[in-house]
Amino acid sequence: MSIRTSAHRAAALLAGGALVASGLGLAGPAPAAHAADTPAPEATATATWLDGQLVDGLLSGDVSRTMDFGLSLLASGTDTPELLTKINAGIDAKVDDYISGAFSPNASNAKAAYYYQLAGGDPTKAAAFVDEVEADVDDSGQIDGGTVYSQAWAVLALQLAGSGETQAARDALIATQCTTGEDVGSWGYSCDGGADYDYTAYAVLALLPFDTDTDAIAAADSAIAWLKSETAADGGIGETMWTPNNTNSTGLLAWALGEAGDPAAAKSAAWVARHQLVKLTGCTSALDPEAGAIGYDATAISNARSDGEIAAPDRSQWTLASAQALAGLGYLSAPAVGKVTAPTGYVQAGTNVTVKVSGLRAGQPGCLAGFGNAKPIAGPLTTTVKLPATTGNRVLALRWIDGSTTTTIKALGTKTFSPRVTSARVRRGGLQTVLVSGLAAGERFSVRYAGRVVRTGTATSAGGVRASFRVGQSTGAKGVVVLGQFSNRRGSTAFRVVR
Repeated sequence: MSIRTSAHRAAALLAGGALVASGLGLAGPAPAAHAADTPAPEATATATWLDGQLVDGLLSGDVSRTMDFGLSLLASGTDTPELLTKINAGIDAKVDDYISGAFSPNASNAKAAYYYQLAGGDPTKAAAFVDEVEADVDDSGQIDGGTVYSQAWAVLALQLAGSGETQAARDALIATQCTTGEDVGSWGYSCDGGADYDYTAYAVLALLPFDTDTDAIAAADSAIAWLKSETAADGGIGETMWTPNNTNSTGLLAWALGEAGDPAAAKSAAWVARHQLVKLTGCTSALDPEAGAIGYDATAISNARSDGEIAAPDRSQWTLASAQALAGLGYLSAPAVGKVTAPTGYVQAGTNVTVKVSGLRAGQPGCLAGFGNAKPIAGPLTTTVKLPATTGNRVLALRWIDGSTTTTIKALGTKTFSPRVTSARVRRGGLQTVLVSGLAAGERFSVRYAGRVVRTGTATSAGGVRASFRVGQSTGAKGVVVLGQFSNRRGSTAFRVVR
């Protein structure tokens, strides 16, 4: 059974209502942007890939990113007791070295204090880490001089522990939020061009558990409004305004927005999913063994596809991006149900046919496969497929990460008919009847006589045609041409008109 929560999974692992979406400024019932009860298939794929990257319970030997992995498992609902036990053992073996050797031991200890409480680490160590966080908080409530990253982890750890230092640490975090300048609502290095999207998202996560505190609510609302104003139209965001949009930052954004119940989380989660390697039946790739891995950005994805592998020097970047971005995948919109639409009538064999793919999320990877075609796509879209040159019902499949559907295209190839007339000789002005077999059921046809179309219709269910027409007053040898639905399907015969 996965460890799940209804509102602040990664913020407090407590049931209850979430902070309402930015702008409302009130606490209330949780809106509908929370992670699904059943993990998204994209999240499951990433968790599985990361599990395969563990060595002695750690990702790239890195305790911090392995903690990120554990927190993302909990946030996305992809955790299992076995997997958490494995990574907790790896973290436990190295956590003291991680803290003592960190650039900011206080921040690392605060992160460990939060992680150990949330993910079920050694309770003795968890208590010791919390005690150290309390000791690190100064009289003003700050840790590390109020550095946002350290402060956010401290607030998360203290709040979860029910510490008496919680309020002071929370108020100190709120006090460093930008209330003037061009980046009102943010946290960062300055309030005029020095805002940090990651720091702001972490601060939001730290404040969300305080959903009955008006100051915390106002600060989180302001931060969410600012983050949304800085997010690209496609849902992506970078660490700062100077860095490219990437999956680490966008995943963190989706996590924070999702925990706040903001529907915008789904668009950012979808941005992350577009940067995931997906294995799709019919569109075999050299990267299929890496299915589930999340690239840092479009360049990382492009390089891997060009190389046909995740190059060894790049693997560390991929594990870090995947471990941090996984949390955001918990807020993908409802699982996609793809649909592929093609012409419903007959189409000419050997031609390009337009098909429409719908139902997939914007940019979601898919595969169109059938009758020799194998085309990776990013839906939804309209595209073309080339039909074989012969007659047949051609089945085209659309496949995506956890589903598939098909459509059938009815193709008609070249054919020569052998029509016959009921009378070899017909008097002027008389009635002639032409009989044809071998058409497709319901195929459109036309009969041409004396340079004009004299009959049109559709073939019977058995592919037959019976068409009568007046022969006119001109005498002599006359030809009759029967055309099927396409110009390369035809046949002719002759008779005589007499006096």
